[in-house]
Amino acid sequence: MKLIFVTGKGGVGKTTFASAYALDQASKGKKVLLVEFGPKSHLKYIFSLGKNKEINYKRIKAPKNLEVQMWNFEEVLVEFITYYLKVKTLVKKFFSSPIMQKLIKVAPSLRELVYLGKATSGYRNIGKDMDYDSIVVDSYSTGHFLALMRSPVGMMEAVKRGAMHVQCKTILEVLKNPKQVEYFVVSLAEKLPIVETKEFVDILKKEFSISPKIVLNKVKQELDGKVDQACAFQKSYSKNTVNQKKNINKIKNYNTELVMPFVFKHDSTQIVKEMNDHLGDL
Repeated sequence: MKLIFVTGKGGVGKTTFASAYALDQASKGKKVLLVEFGPKSHLKYIFSLGKNKEINYKRIKAPKNLEVQMWNFEEVLVEFITYYLKVKTLVKKFFSSPIMQKLIKVAPSLRELVYLGKATSGYRNIGKDMDYDSIVVDSYSTGHFLALMRSPVGMMEAVKRGAMHVQCKTILEVLKNPKQVEYFVVSLAEKLPIVETKEFVDILKKEFSISPKIVLNKVKQELDGKVDQACAFQKSYSKNTVNQKKNINKIKNYNTELVMPFVFKHDSTQIVKEMNDHLGDL
C-alpha cells in the first residue's frame, strides 16, 4: 500500500490534482481510496457522483477501482476508541457527554493527530483493514498541513511516555518513510505561489527529511509562430508564458518534473479527466 498526501496553497488546484492522480492510479488496475478531510466536501462535484450525492464516512464507489470517502473528526476518533475499548455503546456514551465534547474542542492538535492516525493505521496494524493499493489524501493547504505534520511531534513533547507517546512515534516513523508515504505539493507557476512553495518544501526537508514532488499546475503552452503585437490577447498570453518560465526557473533545483497544462474548461469532471490523461506513465 502507498499513502499519498496532496497539499498546496489555496486555489492552485490541489483537489483537482488529487482527484486526477487517484483516477490515474485506479485506471491502471489499482484499488484506490480518495480521501478528503471534513466537514465540507469538494469531491462531490467530481466523478459525476450526482447533485444529491453527499460524500461522508461511508465509502462511495467512483469510476474504475476508485472509492471516495470524507473523514470526519468525531467519526474517526470514535472508530479508534472503539477499536481499543471494544464496546461501541460505551464509546458513544463517553463521547456524547458535555465534558468530553468540550475537551475535544480545546485539545491542541487532536484533530490533526486523529487524521494522521487513521491515514497511517494500515501500516501500524490498528483499526479496520485498509485494503487498498493506494490511499490518496486531498489534505489541508500548506500552512495547515505543517500543523498536521507537527501534531505528533508536539504530542510527543507534551507526553513523554506511555501509549500516546508510542502511537505518535509510530505515526511519525511512517510519515518519514518514503517507501510508505509520498507527498505532492501543487503550485501555480506564479511569483507568490512559487515563493511560498519553496519555503514550504524547505521546511518539510528541514523538519521531517521529506522531499516532496512539486506539481506545477495550469502551465500555459507557448504560442506557435510569431506573436501578433496588434492582438491584445496574444500579447498578454505570450507575456504570461514568459513570466511562467522565469518563475519555474526559480525552483529548477527542486523536484518539478510534473507539469500540468492549463485546461480550458469549466466543468470539474472534464478537467480531472484531461489531467488524468496528461499524467501518462506516472
